[in-house]
Amino acid sequence: MDRILNKKEIGELLGCDVRTVDRYIQRRLIPFVHVGRHIFFSFNRLCQWMSQSKVEKVVDEDEDEIKAKVKEREREEAEESLRQRIVDSERYSRLRGRAEEELKLLARQMELQGKEEKSEAEEDEESEISEKMEALVKENESDLENEWKEFREFFCDIEEPEAKRIFLLFQSR
Repeated sequence: MDRILNKKEIGELLGCDVRTVDRYIQRRLIPFVHVGRHIFFSFNRLCQWMSQSKVEKVVDEDEDEIKAKVKEREREEAEESLRQRIVDSERYSRLRGRAEEELKLLARQMELQGKEEKSEAEEDEESEISEKMEALVKENESDLENEWKEFREFFCDIEEPEAKRIFLLFQSR
């Protein structure tokens, strides 16, 4: 069974500080998964990563060539990090937009429910609000389902009930 580790445990395992682990995460150098605002590591994936990340001995390569390769790799890592930040930013904006829209709809729905007599237009608006709210709930469920799939792919060695418990625990925080 795969163990789930946190940043402190990873730091101890790698023999480095938690800030170093944060830099690895930021640069996408180490395998991890986001669940809400929490970050987890799979022990098995970490072992695979460590075995694939061994330093190879460079033979007969020019120093300038090595520096060029290092710069290219740093550029690629920076681009990947930027891409991930953009995805995270877009996700945050999408979720915030949905939350703001839900609040506006709820406010208007409460306003309409407070009225004793409603015009036909107000009744139509109330049913339209209900439909929009249902659509927002479906979008949120879809996002949650996608996060669950990503979590399961990353922690494939954990049994389903245990994985669900962990996932739900950190979704609620």
